[in-house]
Amino acid sequence: MARGAEESPQIDGTVQSRIQEKDPIEANSPPQGPIRSYAAMADPDEGTSLSFVQSQWINGVKCARIESVDVISEIEYWKSSVLCSVLGANPPLEVMEGFIRRIWKSFAIDKICLVKKWVYVVWFQHIHEQTAVLQRGVYYFDNKPFLVKPWNEEMDLHTESLVSLPIWGLESLSKLGSMLGVPIKTDKYTKDKTFLNFARIIIEMNLEDNFPEYIDFVNEHNVVIRQKKAIRCEHCKMYGYLKEECRKKPGPRKEWRQVTRPEP
Repeated sequence: MARGAEESPQIDGTVQSRIQEKDPIEANSPPQGPIRSYAAMADPDEGTSLSFVQSQWINGVKCARIESVDVISEIEYWKSSVLCSVLGANPPLEVMEGFIRRIWKSFAIDKICLVKKWVYVVWFQHIHEQTAVLQRGVYYFDNKPFLVKPWNEEMDLHTESLVSLPIWGLESLSKLGSMLGVPIKTDKYTKDKTFLNFARIIIEMNLEDNFPEYIDFVNEHNVVIRQKKAIRCEHCKMYGYLKEECRKKPGPRKEWRQVTRPEP
């Protein structure tokens, strides 16, 4: 029988919960030892552990400062990657992965994933392999140009609106998560860098506290960036929608009245 639940928010605004089960016989007995949190019960192999980093105050504003040393390891990791796109087509990831591994079968490919529609990223185990791929000239997929570009810090692949790619370093995520509470760990996809739209981390904090409207941080180029918080329903306390859109909110009360029709 479920007795209690503890919730832990994530950086993208979603909330995860973990229900602790108790034996019915021991339900009324005093608890043995401290109650374990969701973060403590999470599988340690599913993500990467984070740590709390004290935030700074800059001109009276609480900020997380991201230093160059915080992202240098991620930059090194991305240096052996290339971004690919098929001009005029959007093949599924499974098709592109088979095509890429076939044309570059002589190279040690570490990983292939989809960045967004039209755009794929390929990591090689060595930088010299990336260089050799770029020097091979023009590629074609189904008689359509297969564009290949090396990744750089100011990436601009002219495919729709892709102008940059996120760098999710552990130090950076720890500093950002520390603005809200105690960062515990990332999820598996953030750890493996297989989902690049946003980072997802578990943060230990009090849900009864008011969340800040914005999180300010200074990046490695000393540029102040303001990230708006996820929206929260004031009725059910869940994230992702407003009170007006809540399905659990009671609707308008209906009243039935007897109407007498006039006789013809």
